[in-house]
Amino acid sequence: AEPTGKQETPRDLKHDALERLKELLLMDETSADELSKALDVARRADVDPMVVSRAEEVFIRLVSKQQAALALAAALQAGMIGGLRAAIKKGRSAGIRSKDFRDSSGKGVLEKAKEALAQAEAGVKAELRAAIQAGGLVKLERALAQARECGLEDAEDLLEEAEEKLRAVEARKNRIQLLKNALDSNDIDLLKATIQECEEQDLHKEVDLTKARERLEALERGASKFMLAGAGVLTAVGQQAAQVLGQNLVQRTRATATLRAAMFQEPIELDMLRLAMQQARDVGLVDGPDMQRGLALMEAEQNKAVAVKKVREAAGRRDMRGLRDAIGRGNSVGVSPAKLLTAVNQLLEEQAKLAQLAGDHGLGNVVLADVERERRELHNRVEMASGGLRVVVRIRPLLLPDQQPVQVLQGAVAGHGAHLAVAGASLMSPGSSAGFKGGGTGNGGEEAGVRQNQSLPVVIRADRHTVSVSKVSARTNAPSQGKDDAFRFGAVFGPDCIQAEIFAEAKGLVQSAVDGYNVLVMACGPQRGGKTHTMMGSGHEHRGLVPRVFEELFQIKQKDAWRAELEVDVQMVEVLDSIKMGDLLGHRDHSRSPSKGVLAPSVRMVPQDSATASATTFGRSAGAGSAAGALNVVVDGAVTRRVGTKQELLDLVKEGASNAGRAGESDPRHIVVLLNLSRRNLATGAVTRSKMALADLAGMGQFAHLDVTASYKSLEEVLRALAARQQRVPFRDHALTQVLQDCMGGAAKTLLLLALPPESASRQDSLRGISLASCGTW
Repeated sequence: AEPTGKQETPRDLKHDALERLKELLLMDETSADELSKALDVARRADVDPMVVSRAEEVFIRLVSKQQAALALAAALQAGMIGGLRAAIKKGRSAGIRSKDFRDSSGKGVLEKAKEALAQAEAGVKAELRAAIQAGGLVKLERALAQARECGLEDAEDLLEEAEEKLRAVEARKNRIQLLKNALDSNDIDLLKATIQECEEQDLHKEVDLTKARERLEALERGASKFMLAGAGVLTAVGQQAAQVLGQNLVQRTRATATLRAAMFQEPIELDMLRLAMQQARDVGLVDGPDMQRGLALMEAEQNKAVAVKKVREAAGRRDMRGLRDAIGRGNSVGVSPAKLLTAVNQLLEEQAKLAQLAGDHGLGNVVLADVERERRELHNRVEMASGGLRVVVRIRPLLLPDQQPVQVLQGAVAGHGAHLAVAGASLMSPGSSAGFKGGGTGNGGEEAGVRQNQSLPVVIRADRHTVSVSKVSARTNAPSQGKDDAFRFGAVFGPDCIQAEIFAEAKGLVQSAVDGYNVLVMACGPQRGGKTHTMMGSGHEHRGLVPRVFEELFQIKQKDAWRAELEVDVQMVEVLDSIKMGDLLGHRDHSRSPSKGVLAPSVRMVPQDSATASATTFGRSAGAGSAAGALNVVVDGAVTRRVGTKQELLDLVKEGASNAGRAGESDPRHIVVLLNLSRRNLATGAVTRSKMALADLAGMGQFAHLDVTASYKSLEEVLRALAARQQRVPFRDHALTQVLQDCMGGAAKTLLLLALPPESASRQDSLRGISLASCGTW
């Protein structure tokens, strides 16, 4: 048969490229994206340089016009008068007409900006009056900024009233924070001075000064007892020594102690330091190392306070450029990441909204690519500020003495159907939700005798970053005298926390996974510590981290649907021992006997370069144990299911959980859900692949199965090797670490969630869990 076509020659390609350029140049509304692609083809085909040069000039004008349209979209989003005026002027200079860059309503971006400006100018006085009435700090700052940008000349009294209100609100806010810090400091003089300032500011409604005075009286009584206890010593020393200790020396000593308490406060609070410095001056301390250090700290803290205020003002104006610059200044003067985190998250949200608004107005990927790149880099910087490994600890409530082992859990996923009777499957296992409010009735598979002497907890949350473990009497197994052991982690949650607080620690990781980073969320710890309740939860209000991750993932998918297509493929395995795994989605005959065994998937490593075409980028994890660059874990033999909704994903996890433990043994197993994500940019066709692993590990401890103990030992060795930046990381020593290899180390992001029981009977197991979580970070 004769061939139906012929291969194009270089001359044909050159001709086609030239004709495409000419076609685009003749269009009334040429697409910058299309012209960019045509220019790339024309350069490779060696098209006439004169034509290419002319096309490049047109392309530059198009990009300039789109950048001006993007500035208009940003100004529309912020709604500030000054920004709208500047953007409208820039848009006109770039040649944008009122009907250019229309959205679905048919209005152009310039036309909408003009309408928004007119509306903002007309309502500036009403906005200012409403802000004065409401008294909110951010609203007042925004309304004042609008009034100044509008140039109100006939409302000087209104402006003065608003500025006075703003100063009063700021002062009240600072005094409230100062009182809180003074209470935490346990310093008598600082607390006394703070109470006096609060009384002068008339803050009786905002703070409980009665409790503050009671706390002050208690501290003073304690100090009096200490002085009485030392009276005998003074008598023995004699009256001569007592005369030397004059009143002024005592005042200086107390002022020095107060100043040091303020300087050693973490983080340092400017108003508290200012009070302490003033007290020191009042008693004649004007020089010396403490005063010099205090002055230096005060200057540094004042710079930080100015930077934080700039961040808040920019956030109130929704000024992305100003907010970005203010965050940069805050970082440069040493403002703590925690204080900037809210502003950074707001900037991320504003960037995402801007990208969608600009897309609605038809702006091309040429300008939106920069917005998306900046958003991803900023989001990654936020996540990396917590380190590649972040440890979060949750301490569950005490169990009641009459709570008995129950082998059924009606969990968040199980809530879609009947109760699931699961033989030791950790992701849906019984017991992990015991003691939590709304967490079900099960409490795990340990002997009832373990519950003795549990009326007092020995594992407690000391503060938001510290776990305290009390000593225990060998005879009574109850808390005993002695200094508690303290351990610091990224975040610590006590028995009264709710599921939403735990998810807040992991929420940003879902966006990281969509952006192309490999992510691991792993729950571990002693038996009956609350791992599964934290991961799965029960009902809707108390649903756990896993259902919330699924919700967030598909919310991101829906939000970004206009510019990207996200595919989610799922695998679910249980780790049986050091070499074997079971496929939890591969079972079709649920009635088969356990003796037939389970499917046995295997793990292999695939180099990123050979795993995909050049247009595709894989997850950004470079395992520390990889000698030849980043590797991706592929689980061969395990069924992969594609899901399109969060409900499909929840049902699939329920199906997998019902298959757990079918290997013929009832011992708990580690269960891992692997979400393989593929995101395709609809404008460029570029594909980003990444992975999010959710692991619910079996309980560790003295009653744990030998295989479970061995897996925790291997996991600890891997964590220590990664923290020490060792050349070889022993991922391959156990199936658990092997299947999670590409989600640990390198650019991957790992959240280790340690769930601890508070009872004295579980103290040693809790310390083992703390040891695992204290291996180090990277």
